[in-house]
Amino acid sequence: MRKKKKDRKDFKPNPPRTFYYMVFCIQNWKEWDREIDTAVQRFRKKYPVYPRILLASIITLRRIDMRVFTLHPEKLEREEP
Repeated sequence: MRKKKKDRKDFKPNPPRTFYYMVFCIQNWKEWDREIDTAVQRFRKKYPVYPRILLASIITLRRIDMRVFTLHPEKLEREEP
C-alpha cells in the first residue's frame, strides 16, 4: 500500500540554513593557541553559535602539529616495531 502524496499547496520548502564564517590569520606562532581562542571568542560575540569547524591549509596544520607535539611529546602516536 502506497502512502498518499501530500498536496502541493501544503508543501513548504525548508528554509536555507545560515552559514556563519570568519577569516583570521595567526600572527604570532609562539602564542597560536591563544590567537585561535581569541578568534573563537570574537566569532561567538558576532554570531549566536560557537564555531564547529576550523579550516586551515596543510602548512598551517603542520605548524600546529609541530607546536603541539613539541610541547606535549607524550601525545605522539608511536608505532610499535
